[in-house]
Amino acid sequence: DTYVRTFTHGILLNEQGGFTPSWNDSSAYSALASAALTFPVYRHLGLTIGALDNFLNNPPPAFRKNSFQLTVGATYSFQ
Repeated sequence: DTYVRTFTHGILLNEQGGFTPSWNDSSAYSALASAALTFPVYRHLGLTIGALDNFLNNPPPAFRKNSFQLTVGATYSFQ
């Protein structure tokens, strides 16, 4: 699932989510969700702040079920 919304002053919100079931084990699945805000800085240059969350319900031993990341980056748009 993807959701994109543009706010005033050109601020862009981009959200994505996904769910993947396992084919050989009906109780196993993974899911992910991400959200990012892009702020225009100068002309086509922007600053993006995002978050990504991954979940695996039955990970191998010594692995965690949940993974969370925060990202900050520069973006350039061709418009």
